[in-house]
Parts: sequence; structure tokens; C-alpha cells
Amino acid sequence: MFKSAQTLILSTLIALLVLGTSCKPPAAEEPPGKEPVLVRSTRVEVTDLSTYREVSNPIEALRQVAYSAEIGGQLDELYFENGQTVTEGQTILEIDHREIDLQIRQLASQIRAAEAGLRKLRNLARPQELQQAQSQLESAEANFTAASEDYDRAKTLKKEGVFSQSQLDAADARFESAKAARDASREALDLLKEGARAEDLIGAEAELDSLKSSLELARVQLDKAIIEAEFSGKIAGLNIDEGELVSMGMPLFTLMDDSGFLLKVGLSDREIGVVKVGDTLDITADALPKVIFKGTISSVSVLADRMTHTYPVEIRVPADPRLRAGMVASARIEIERMENVLALPLACVMERGGEFYVFHPENGLALKRIVEIGMQSEGLVRIVSGLKVGDEALSLGHKDLRDGDPIVLDEASGES
Repeated sequence: MFKSAQTLILSTLIALLVLGTSCKPPAAEEPPGKEPVLVRSTRVEVTDLSTYREVSNPIEALRQVAYSAEIGGQLDELYFENGQTVTEGQTILEIDHREIDLQIRQLASQIRAAEAGLRKLRNLARPQELQQAQSQLESAEANFTAASEDYDRAKTLKKEGVFSQSQLDAADARFESAKAARDASREALDLLKEGARAEDLIGAEAELDSLKSSLELARVQLDKAIIEAEFSGKIAGLNIDEGELVSMGMPLFTLMDDSGFLLKVGLSDREIGVVKVGDTLDITADALPKVIFKGTISSVSVLADRMTHTYPVEIRVPADPRLRAGMVASARIEIERMENVLALPLACVMERGGEFYVFHPENGLALKRIVEIGMQSEGLVRIVSGLKVGDEALSLGHKDLRDGDPIVLDEASGES
């Protein structure tokens, strides 16, 4: 019986041992190694960096003048059309100036008569002078009679609706001119007969000056009727035809100097100090984005604009058949420049918590390097500290890496 009890105990112990062994947890497995990431690197280089400011505005013709009518009347002659080129001094159009021409001739005649009368006042009369003055008076009286009859006839025809107001005004002007010429001739004859007095001389001189002023005024009116080109250029904005009536102040056309263009921009007080007259700039037009034109700064204002608080700068752009006045153009102005500085592509630098860093490849690992950065320019950034010339930094495939992650460099790595 004891033997049987021993056997039972032994069997129980073996069973417990087997059961305990089967309840043990399995041994922990080692995690697999992290797969290397394919990346690309570039090297720190010494280069020059610049920051730029782009300023835009519509370009303007080098010179542009809008002409408006300074007198009213019928457009008699139009010598050019839109787009045609004119040279300085050429007549572009004429507004009816026949009445002005007549007035000029009448005033010129009155001036000659007044000058002759003044000369006679200054000298003693001779018989032949008296005879000549008498003949001039008779001729002047005959002209006055004819002009008076014409004026009376014009008034009648105006009432009947046959004559226009301008025709009546012309007849009135002829009447007044003939009357003045008759009176001047009569006074000249009387002065010859009586001899000149000081006050007569003063009056004659004043009358002559007045006539000359009237003549000058008439010539100014003639200049307003005959419009000439102030400079060489092209006609634009012409929208009137021969025979049409123009009124004072009516826009006529625009004259544009197409020998070049102006781009007018404004710079802040922090930017104005870096530009000067003669600087050459790259110019692009929105309509021609792939074409780079060259412009030269022609004017830099020393006084800020009161409205914009910027300093006006004018950039002259040479003539080009692809450019048109009114196109929006941009000038690229270098604001700051640093030479011989360390730089990397901006894509290499990452930031976390206000700290800038790069990944440096070493022995198949991406190692984090803290860097201090400076100026950024055209995809590059200045490395102030943390790297030296020739050091490599990851530029592609590194955005999700952690310090010490395994990497594999591609074949283009290390190229600048």
C-alpha cells in the first residue's frame, strides 16, 4: 500500500511539472531592423546672396500729350490718322481760321497806317505828305462806305435767315476795321495840318501799341487753330473726321513718343537708398512672361509722395515692338547683397520649436545638426553657423527622418 501511495505522489508531481511548463509565457521576439531611407544630399558652398523686390505698374510712353481744342469751329484739315508717325513741327490738323486770317490782315493794315501817322506827327508836314494823306483818307472813306453797306446788307440777310451769325460777325469786323482805318487817316491828315503836340504823340503811340497787342492776340488764336506736333511720335486716340464741328475743350487726339517707355514705381524709405540713376534692372511684362527686357533708372526722387509715402523712381525701357504703352510690367530691384557666404538650398533646413536643423549623412545614418540661418534668396539660405564648407546636408527624402535613422544616398548626392 505504501508503494502504491508513492507511485500516486510521483505521478502527481510529474503532472504538475508538465502543467507548469506548458503555462510559461513565450520568450519575447527581437523587433526587426528599421529599413534605410533613400535620400539625396548636397554640399555647403560659398556663394553670393541677394534679396530682391519686385515692383509693378503699367508702362507709359516716354512722353505723352493729350491735345484738346482751344477754340471752336469746323475741322477743316486732318493730315494724319491713328498709328501714323509725325515729326516735331508737322501740322496735324487745322480748325477753320479764315476769320482769324482776315482779322490779322486788317490789324496789320491798321498798324501800318498808325505807324505812318506817328511818323508824320514826329516830322513837319510837307506838301506832298499832305497830298498823300488826303489820298489815303479818301481811299479809307471809300472802303468805309463799302464796308458799311456790306454790314447793313448782312444784317438784313441775317434777319431773313440767309446769313449765319459768323457771316454777320465777319461783316461787322470789316466795318469796324474800315471805320478805324478811316478815322486814323483823318486824324493823320489833321495832325499834318495842325502840327503835332506832345499829347498827340503819346496818344498815337498808345494806339499803335494797342493795335500790335491785338495782332499778337490774333496770332495766338491762329496758333490754336493750327495744331502742330510738339515732338516726334505716333498719333493715338483720334476720333474726329474732317468737316465735324469741335467745341472748346473737346479732346482731339494723343501724341505718344514711341522711342522708349517709362516704368514709374515707388520705393520705401528703406529701399530708396540702394538705387541710383544709371542702375540697370531686369524688366518683365505680364503679357510676355518669358522675355526679359533691360531698363535703366533715369530718375530718383528725393521727396516722398504725400499720398503713398514712397519715393517715385522712373525706369526707362528702350523701345521694343513687342511692348505697348499700358502693359503691366515689373522691375526686379536688388535690395540687399552679401558676398562669399556659406549657403544651402532652403529645402535642406527644417524647423521645430524655433530651432533650425539639418540632417548630415554619416556612416549610413542621418545625424541631426543644429544650424543658425540668415538671409534667404532664390531658394538658398545662408548658414551662419553649424556647418562648414563642403559639409553635406540631406536635401531630398529627409522630411520624416529622426536623428540616427538609417539612410541610403542616391547617386546624385553630394552634387551642388
